[in-house]
Amino acid sequence: IANDNTNKERLAALHRELSEQKRIEEDIIHNNQLLNSRVKALISEQFGPTDYVLTRYYDFSANKEDASQLVRIFKDQLRDLMSAKKGAKIDSILNELYNGIMERLSSGSFKLSRKELNVFRFLLSGLSVKSVGTMMECSKDSIYKTRDRALEKIRTADRDLYDSTCNALKDR
Repeated sequence: IANDNTNKERLAALHRELSEQKRIEEDIIHNNQLLNSRVKALISEQFGPTDYVLTRYYDFSANKEDASQLVRIFKDQLRDLMSAKKGAKIDSILNELYNGIMERLSSGSFKLSRKELNVFRFLLSGLSVKSVGTMMECSKDSIYKTRDRALEKIRTADRDLYDSTCNALKDR
């Protein structure tokens, strides 16, 4: 009987430990979800207005004066956005959100060009292809081709990173 009670006590203790472990795992998942939503909100807050105006550039492109005025207004802001300092800040946020994605993409093993890295940086940040094209002064088709060329480089070298990158791009 004493042995049976000891086994019941051990079983109850094990059950409590498993319940506590499950609660901790749920807390971790919840905290990660909160962190991801906060980072996404920061990215949206940072780029939302710029994305809206850059997308409107095409609406104004029939009127060359309005279009050139929009470009002048945002040229300095965009130059700042594409600077190394600002790029590092954006990369830091993206690395936190997507498990070091920009660090991995920036590694020399893929030989991604600066343009390819900027395309990923801005697309992962949630900017539209139109906006990225406007920022980088090239067409939407050029952005798609740049993205696809870079994804092919990644796919041949690191299938796991390729899948992560594709999923992150879908997420945005």
